[in-house]
Formats: sequence, structure tokens, C-alpha cells
Amino acid sequence: MNGVLKNKASFAVAALVSIYLSFSYTSASATEESENICPSKNFPLFFLEFSAKADTQKRFSLDTVKVMTLKQKGDTEQVEPFIADVNSSELKFPVALPVDSFTDKNIQVVRIDKATIRVIDKRAGNSGIKTYAFKLNSCWVLSSLESWAISPENFKPPRKNDMSESESFLFQRAMAFSWLGWAQKYELTAELFQASMDNFLLAASNGNPEASLAAAGLSYSGMAPKLEDEKLESLYKAAARTLPAGAEGLSYVYCYGNDLAGNGPCKNPIQAEQAIISSAKLGSAEGANTVGEYFEAGKLVTNDISRAIACYQLAAERGNSDAVKNLERLKQSETRMPRASYCY
Repeated sequence: MNGVLKNKASFAVAALVSIYLSFSYTSASATEESENICPSKNFPLFFLEFSAKADTQKRFSLDTVKVMTLKQKGDTEQVEPFIADVNSSELKFPVALPVDSFTDKNIQVVRIDKATIRVIDKRAGNSGIKTYAFKLNSCWVLSSLESWAISPENFKPPRKNDMSESESFLFQRAMAFSWLGWAQKYELTAELFQASMDNFLLAASNGNPEASLAAAGLSYSGMAPKLEDEKLESLYKAAARTLPAGAEGLSYVYCYGNDLAGNGPCKNPIQAEQAIISSAKLGSAEGANTVGEYFEAGKLVTNDISRAIACYQLAAERGNSDAVKNLERLKQSETRMPRASYCY
């Protein structure tokens, strides 16, 4: 090859290399730029794209994200929010699952101010709510996330002896949610009480008396949605097998169902009286005194002062101060104190 041709060939190769490098640089820059393009400043459109891809979530998260988790409060059966500043590189993406549409009632978007929006995701149920806060800079970015789940890793109370391992965890998780709800300082208070009810019902699904009583009591408290009459009765029946308070609650349900005010006459006095007598049979001092009051006044079926006195005496022996007062009242009001017969 002569010198002229050699120089021309060298020039051609250099030109091709230059063009290739220029193209590669331009392509890389274009790719990098496209990756940083804001999906949309219209938040619903942005969040649909954000939730769909883990890579998008990584790119549109602040370098440091505030992360809230629920952790056990010391050695107690309570939990409390624990907030940490976490480098986004340490987050496990995806932090949010894909959202197809905002018509899903379990996805709520709350505008805090012009530059802050909060998304509440209830798709995992009340025991697994997650929230995401976004700030608007040049685009929307994830600034904080909250997990309102109580996980076995962060909550390890001692197992309750009268429950299986799963029942015990569900029951104690329900109690922990209730404590959070009763604090009345969280935006999700209603959901926390519902989570408590959900867990009590799961713990009671095999008829555990204590869990059944707790679920029924939470229904009556008004803090969680009321259970249907049939469900309430079945819970109290389960509790009444071993717990005096369960029998007392069952007696009330037979009379008034879900009406906490107890308006009107007792609907099922025979069953109600049998249930309240059961509470006394299970060893309740208060139950024995209540039976005595019912027998004395004839509130349900039986109207028998001699049986009432026997019940008061039994309750007094068990340490009930009201029963002692009732006996003293009868001594003062009765010219001739009837002889006690039997309570049950």
C-alpha cells in the first residue's frame, strides 16, 4: 500500500472510531436523561408509574427516607412507632406494589399541602397498612414510608399458656393494636381498632374463650364496627364455657342483643337467667350477687327472696362487698328475715 492510500485508510478508521464514540456518548447521555425524566407532575399519573417499577421507585426516592415501623415497647405487650432515617440504597425495592387504578377503595390519596401528598395502602388489610409520603421538587419523590404491620420479628411477647402459639400471637397482636387505638393520637385510629378486631376474631376462630370475650367486648365498646347479633352471641357462648364474664355477657345478649343501652324488656328472659346463673356457677362473686338481685326483684323469671338471700350469702363469702350491703339492707327492711334456701 502506498503512503497516500495508507494515510487515507488511517483517516477513515479514525473517523469511524470518532463517529462511534460520539454516537455511544450521545446514546448514553440520552438514556441517562430519559431515566431522570419525571413520569408526570400530575400525581395520580406519577404514582401509577412509580408503583409499577422498582427502578422508578429507586430513582424517585430521596437519598434519605424516613421509615416508620412498629416495634415492641420494652418487655411489654405493647408496640410503638419507631422512626429511622434510612439511606435509599438500603431500602428493599419495590417498596410499593403496583396500583392499576385509583378506583380501588383500599388506595387513598390525601393531599397534605401543595407540595406534599400521602398515599394510604390498605390492600393488605387493616393489619398490614402502608403509607407513603411524597414531596414535589422538580418531580415527585418518596420522602417517607410507614408500615403499620406488627410482625413476629418486631413483636415477641411471652406465649399465653391457655392458647396455641398462633392463637397467642394473634391475641397479643390484637391487644397491641388496641393499645395504639386507645392512645387516640394516630390518624389511622379507626383502622387500628379494626385491625384489633380482625386479630381477635382470628384468635377466636377455634373457640378460644378469652379471645372470644375480647372480640365481643371490643364490639360493645363502639371503637370497632359492631358485630352482627348472631356473631356476638356465638362469641359469648364460646366465652361462657369457662369464663364468668362470658356468661354475664351472654345473659345481656339474650336480653338486649347489640343494644348497649339495654332499652326495653328482656327479649329472652329464660335464657338470660340461665346464663347469669352460669356465671355464678363458674365462681364469679359478682355473678352470684347479680343473680341475687335478679331473684329479689324478679327481673327475669324467678322471683324468690329466699334464693336471693342464698345468692347474696354466696357472693359475700366470695368477697363481694355489694352482696354484704344487700344482706344488711334486707336485715333492716325485713321485719322477719326469710331463711336462705339455695342459689342454684
